Amino acid sequence: MIPLSLRLMPLFIAAQTVNAAEIDPFDTIDAQFQDSFEAIDSDLADEYDAINAAIELGFRKLSQEIESVWGQDEIRLPEKHMWVDYSKDKSTRRIFDFASQSLTVEHLVDPKASLQSTSASIKEAFYAAKTDTTADLEAKDEALKYALEALDERGITLPTLSAPDKFAREPVLGDNLVISKQTVDAIDDIVKEQSNSPVPTKLAADLALKAASAPSQNGAQRITTGGKQSTQLSSEFTDQGKQKIAVTIPLKPDFLLTRSNRFREAILKQADRHDLQPSLIFAVMETESHFNPRAKSPIPAFGLMQLVPSTGGVDAYNFLYGRKKILPPEYFFHADQNIELGAAYLKLLNQRYLNPIKNPVSRLYCTVAAYNAGPGGVARAFVGIKNVGEASSVINEMNPAEVYEHLITYLPAQETRNYVKKVFKAQERYRYADLAR
Repeated sequence: MIPLSLRLMPLFIAAQTVNAAEIDPFDTIDAQFQDSFEAIDSDLADEYDAINAAIELGFRKLSQEIESVWGQDEIRLPEKHMWVDYSKDKSTRRIFDFASQSLTVEHLVDPKASLQSTSASIKEAFYAAKTDTTADLEAKDEALKYALEALDERGITLPTLSAPDKFAREPVLGDNLVISKQTVDAIDDIVKEQSNSPVPTKLAADLALKAASAPSQNGAQRITTGGKQSTQLSSEFTDQGKQKIAVTIPLKPDFLLTRSNRFREAILKQADRHDLQPSLIFAVMETESHFNPRAKSPIPAFGLMQLVPSTGGVDAYNFLYGRKKILPPEYFFHADQNIELGAAYLKLLNQRYLNPIKNPVSRLYCTVAAYNAGPGGVARAFVGIKNVGEASSVINEMNPAEVYEHLITYLPAQETRNYVKKVFKAQERYRYADLAR
């Protein structure tokens, strides 16, 4: 049987204004947006459960493969703000850290390998990262590959719903990653230096970058060119006794701005479509993924704006196309489609689910909080229960500044309190986009 909330949804979406009394049937709406699947038809729930189980299996299988090579304490997997992939033999991994704006290559040294081979493995990983496109990263998404294989074994084939992604063939890092001759020489130096002893040794002060050396907590040696925007090199032993060489190259300081501008056209289009500030969409995207094209989180949520397929994804797609549908992960990795759904979700939160909040600034604050915690989570901050109608009455007695302070003080999760602050701080960086409308 379809729950009451969904049977009322068409009328709810069609309404242009909704008062507090009309919102009461949605007192449990938080469950639609977060960890409950009660609002989805049983056939969709079964489909989602199968996909979610396959994704979990994919990550588990990849984790086991990594652990067998690196050890349990060295498992690194893709995250919201970070893309991680591995070479075929798992001895080399690349960590695209979009939040810290850096690329790290870590390599487990094979004692039988030549110095030239070890250096080449590290350098080749950097050169590939400079030119790799979103499509290349997709091909290296082993966890998702394993998930699709698991679904195929069950006779489940995910639909191909996406049009060609115009961003798929653009280098993700490109000219934002500068691999200097000094860095290349330094890689050779650290490989040579660390090969002279079975334990890490103090590196010479006159290495290629004339870097300062200092022992880390576990005895590793770290070299920097001096300053935050510096290449860093280190050598240490893992808990399994394997030698790990790590090299981190910072991306250009304006990397986030350059990368965000790739999506400017798509963001402006959806902002106009849904009467949203472009700066808000930019800010949510930065906070959610830092523009990581393969962003994933354990919820699970996918893509630039971190949509959850069973909640925000279903609601946004239904709002746009009048159909409840569980979308496959790849749909959310398509930049245009992710931005379209993310903007629609913000529209639903701001102008439908939180419509009883009269002041538009107060409603915007609550919208951002609800994007992370659901409308019910916002309601709990004000009245202790997931009743949006009751919370709206309280909020309407407060001015916007009071609403903001209340949210960052009383939202149930510290994560959401921090999230609200991050989004509005980030929004100031993108105010220029609002002038382009």
